[in-house]
Amino acid sequence: MAPCLRNRSHLYTVLGLQHRIAVLASQVTHLRNQVKGVQTPNEAVLNSYKEQLKRLYATGRLPILGYALHTEILSQPIWHDQWMPKSVRLKFRAYRTLKQVVLRGIIHPAMPDIERHFTLTMPNQTAEFVITAKGTFELAAALNVDQGADFVFGIDCDCDFVPAELNLNADRRHLAYRLETITFNGD
Repeated sequence: MAPCLRNRSHLYTVLGLQHRIAVLASQVTHLRNQVKGVQTPNEAVLNSYKEQLKRLYATGRLPILGYALHTEILSQPIWHDQWMPKSVRLKFRAYRTLKQVVLRGIIHPAMPDIERHFTLTMPNQTAEFVITAKGTFELAAALNVDQGADFVFGIDCDCDFVPAELNLNADRRHLAYRLETITFNGD
């Protein structure tokens, strides 16, 4: 039995609602057809996009202080959580004449008790350091870069660890140290 409509305004209201429902149903059908036509990218493409996003994120998140602008990662990617691989090459542009670089980092307490040899590579020079303790460390080296110059700064560490192999967690990355800051001091 049809509902009883007391006047024309109720009839128009019901007809208006029915029309809106029909329009929405048509839009839903249209959207479903569009979704059916969309192809989902394969796993390799998705992983490629994820890797590109991680690299972009890492580029923007490097803890750089002082008078140099980080412009590019030239080597292995730096992970989003500031863990570094054994060897990294970074490109910078100097905003002032640079006289010193200071690298601050952390050696994870679960890493083996061994000496760690660090080499900082800068334009026309290298500086070598030995770290014997775990925890925070600081490496400072003289630097001579002119204002406006582009330059490459390299960080090398002779050892790393895989957290999963030490039963710390499921992380399978090879990690050398965690970067706190790189500071470029001017004159």
